[in-house]
This record gives sequence, C-alpha cells and structure tokens, in this order.
Amino acid sequence: QSDKAYPVVIFSHGLSAHIHMYAVQMKEWASNGFVVFSVDHDEHIFVTDRKSYPEYLAYRNIQLTTRKEVVKKVLDYIHDDKNIVKLFGSDEIKLNLNKVFGSGHSFGGGTVSEVAVEDKRITGGLVLLDPWFECANEEIAYQAINKPVLSLRSHQFDKLKGPKDVTMKHVKANDNDGLMVSGFFKPSDHNSCADLGLVHPRELYLLSSKRATQKYGEQMRLHATLVNSFLEMAEQHNHEQAKTEDDLTFKKKVLDHFRFNLKKTKLNDSLHVDE
Repeated sequence: QSDKAYPVVIFSHGLSAHIHMYAVQMKEWASNGFVVFSVDHDEHIFVTDRKSYPEYLAYRNIQLTTRKEVVKKVLDYIHDDKNIVKLFGSDEIKLNLNKVFGSGHSFGGGTVSEVAVEDKRITGGLVLLDPWFECANEEIAYQAINKPVLSLRSHQFDKLKGPKDVTMKHVKANDNDGLMVSGFFKPSDHNSCADLGLVHPRELYLLSSKRATQKYGEQMRLHATLVNSFLEMAEQHNHEQAKTEDDLTFKKKVLDHFRFNLKKTKLNDSLHVDE
C-alpha cells in the first residue's frame, strides 16, 4: 500500500551467531508488516575459563562498542530516504520512523539496549530475547528508555544467578512506567528463539543438559506469538502522551492478546510472568 509507512525492527544477533540463524523470526516479523534489518556482526569468538572471566568480559565490552556503532549505522541508513528508494527500487515504500524497534538475542539484546539509551531514533521500544548484560556499561545499560520493552529470558538463564541478576536489573530500571513485560517460558533454553534448534535439535538437547524438553519448533512458536502480541500493542501505544492510568494496563493488554492468539496455536501456556 503506497499510503502506508511500515514499522521497522533492527535485529542484533548473539555472540558467535549470524543473520541466517534467525530466519524464522525475521520472516515472522516481515509477515506481520514490519521491515526487518538484521545486522551481521563481524567479531572474534573465543571461549574462556572462570579464572580469566574478568578479562573476557573486558574484551566483550570493547566488542560491545563496535556492535553499537554498527547498529547506529543502520539507523543512519534508514533515515536517508535515498537509501530506502534504492533498496526497494521504488519511492512508494515508506518507513515509519516513529515505530523503530530494537531487538536482539543474547549479546545482541545487550547491544540494542544500550543503543536505545544513547540514540533516540529507537522510537518504538525493545524486544530482548534472552539478553546478556554481563559485559554491559552500567551507567548506560540500566537507564530507563521510557518505551515499551519485552524482556524474555530463557528458563535456562533464569536458573543462572549471574545472567539473571543483570537481566533483572535492566527489567527493574524500565519497570517504572508500566511499559515493561518480562518473564520466560517453561522450559526453554538459550537457543529457543533461534533457528539452531530446528537444524541441530538433538545436539542442543544434549548440550543444554536436557533442560528444554519441548520441541524447538513449539518453543519458537511460543516466542513468536508473544513477540507479535507485544509488537502489536506497542505499535498502538502513544509514546508522546503523558502517563495515565491506562498506561499501567499495557502489560495486561499484551498478555491478554498473547493468550487470545495462543488459543489458535493449540499450544500450552507455559509463560512465567514477572510481577
């Protein structure tokens, strides 16, 4: 439709991942009317032991700065109308720059969270899929962005004190205006929102110590249903209005919409919601 401006999702993948590992989720968003820009981060990958973990986090913090710069370049790109005309080969497709959402998995979640604080061109809100904040810049990452945020950690991360503590710190920082929805699906693991579970389900089942007992396809459908419900409600939310009593029902609207849509999937509601 030439008269419609499309909302945008900018997605940042996790450490050691790439843009093709989230094709199912990207297609899901595109099918629901979003223009999706998935960032491919080129970075050094290595493993470490707990003794050298502080040095590991310091190195990841340097990478975080580079990651944020790349995401901001995408923001620069979409704000130039000439780029969009060239991309689509037409001047009829417009982007709604008042509805630009940042999203990311794991390290990507931490990346877009800091970008949303530093760059107000993330205008719609955040969709964080099992975000990882352990190498975050505390003075940046834990500031409220005053926009809708979905923080969906995994059941696996919820059992790990370090990742859970820093994720909940971000949740609490953004939970003052009623626009935060956070929780996890039982059971789920760190790759429940990625395509890996569809490609290597047996291997991941073993690597996750059998924590995730649902099929990965079902987990991805659960994640997609909640994310789509959140985005639809977030789109409707007027970010410019003053806080009203109705703002405090945002979480309830998202969850009601999720449960309504979940009935169509015939999947069980395994969502644990943070109070």
